[in-house]
Amino acid sequence: MKPATFIPAILLAAVVAHALLLMPAPLLAQSMAALVLTGLLPGALIVALLVGRSDAPPSLAEFWLFAVGVGYAVMVVGVLLLSYLPGGLAGWEVLLGFDALLIALAGLCWWRERSVDRALTHTGSPPSPLMVAGLLGLLLVAGLLRFTNLGYAEFHGDEARGVLRAVAVIQGYEDVLLLHKKGPTEIVLPALLLALTGHINEMTARLAFALANLAALGAVWLLGSRLFTPLAGWIAAFILAFEGHLIAFARFVQYQSVVLLTSVLVARYLTLAAILWGVGLLSHYDALATAVPVAVLTGAILWQRRMAWRALVRAAAPAALVGGVMLAAFYIPYVLHPSFESTATYLVDQRFVAG
Repeated sequence: MKPATFIPAILLAAVVAHALLLMPAPLLAQSMAALVLTGLLPGALIVALLVGRSDAPPSLAEFWLFAVGVGYAVMVVGVLLLSYLPGGLAGWEVLLGFDALLIALAGLCWWRERSVDRALTHTGSPPSPLMVAGLLGLLLVAGLLRFTNLGYAEFHGDEARGVLRAVAVIQGYEDVLLLHKKGPTEIVLPALLLALTGHINEMTARLAFALANLAALGAVWLLGSRLFTPLAGWIAAFILAFEGHLIAFARFVQYQSVVLLTSVLVARYLTLAAILWGVGLLSHYDALATAVPVAVLTGAILWQRRMAWRALVRAAAPAALVGGVMLAAFYIPYVLHPSFESTATYLVDQRFVAG
């Protein structure tokens, strides 16, 4: 992948997404355009900037899976910050904010590629036809189970609560995210689609979570391939494609699919890992479970390279800064809000003690 084609392709996709959003089009097409414009495209540029020219660049499949995961971080943090502006969340504000970010990232990517000799590359040999067929079969089966009749029922339970709070964000209720007893992800993603398309229904509200769920299967396949063999990764992902809880989470406006995707992708690159773990923690406290394998992996790296611990600490500093800023953007106002005391009581009494 070369800057001469990568950046123009990103900008062309952004133009097409704008056309779908600004002209009459089916709501599903507009929602997909919104997710591509605000998530996938800036996510791809961030991954290219951070690891595209590293000593161990990601494979093509890893690159786009990281782009999807980072894209969720961009959408969540972007809408979170925009929600802090006075007044409601207008569509033009969201479009302007994400357009400015996309242009800035594209400019940085173009400038960086011109200033160094190493081009944006990917590792690994091209996948075999059998592997491509297996992956397509996995995506087809999993996609049918997750997307067929996605708007099958009206919003209910926690779904309704999340969507109502997304509407409140659009209307300018400034502390609605701080009254939620979880992270903001399951509120800001529907709010993003509502702001950019002007409409939302059961199918489009669930769309972002179903896509995260499907991408998580791809991440499991890649992780299994890295740890063992491509066949082992495919078997693990194929089994999970039929797992009932995961299918249910894919068809529900809630955080689980985003946590699963970002948790599986936390590996290899420190700053990317911080971004992915950060959006997991902005989704739910369940992402804290990722701390155990992350700590083991970090300890193993430090032990293997104990003579170069100073370099490792320097490399970890930007990751800690990025992750810390992401979490601080939400959790500092959250902890300081008067409702946090009742939230803490709820979490301790009903989640940790009662189990």
